[in-house]
Amino acid sequence: MKSKKSEIHANLRAILEKTLDEARGEYVLAKESRDSDTKSSAGDKFETGREMMQREMDKLSALVDNTLYSLNRLDRLANLPSSSVVAEGSLVETDQETYYISIGY
Repeated sequence: MKSKKSEIHANLRAILEKTLDEARGEYVLAKESRDSDTKSSAGDKFETGREMMQREMDKLSALVDNTLYSLNRLDRLANLPSSSVVAEGSLVETDQETYYISIGY
C-alpha cells in the first residue's frame, strides 16, 4: 500500500509530466507554424508573424527546461528518509492541511 507521501509525489510527478508533454507538443506546432509561413508581399507582416512564433517557441522552451528541472528536483526528494525536522521532502500533516515540502508549482 502506498503511503500518503508517495501518492502526493506520484500525483505531482504526473502533473509535471503532463505539463512537459503539452509544452513539447505546443513547441512542435509553433515551430511548424513558423517554418511553414511563406513570405508574402507584405514583408513586415511575415516578419512579425515569424517573430511572434519565435517568442512563443522561446517561452515554451523555457517551460520545458523549468519542468525538467522540477522533475529532477522532485525525483531527488522521493526517497529521503522521515525526519522530525521539516525540510525538503517532508510531509507535514496538520489538523487542517497536509503539505509536501518539495517544489513550487
